[in-house]
Amino acid sequence: MKRKGYWTAILLIGVFCSHSWLSAQENYQTFLEKGDEYYQNFDNVKALQEYEKAYELAPEEFEVIQRVTQTYNDIGEDLDSKESKPYYEKAVHYAELLLEKFPDNAETYYLLSMAYGNLAL
Repeated sequence: MKRKGYWTAILLIGVFCSHSWLSAQENYQTFLEKGDEYYQNFDNVKALQEYEKAYELAPEEFEVIQRVTQTYNDIGEDLDSKESKPYYEKAVHYAELLLEKFPDNAETYYLLSMAYGNLAL
């Protein structure tokens, strides 16, 4: 009898954990979609806010880090050169995360070179 209760508990924990994981996956996708809408309308600051929310939920996802990196670069390009430096530094930080986590992806190197290039200007 104790064994049946044990397996029921394991099953319930598994269901709860998979539900939580699926909810996090759906939520980060929702934030990416909202961010993409803002990005398409050239509202990079609001896009970045949504992408950062996605990053909090899914810091290991390429598409999340890629969008955060790109948007920090874009905001930096929109500002005066003195104001842009912190944004370029953040872009470099996230691009280096891409390099660490996704060294086989060509877009990683594109974003890294863009971030370093903007910071050097």
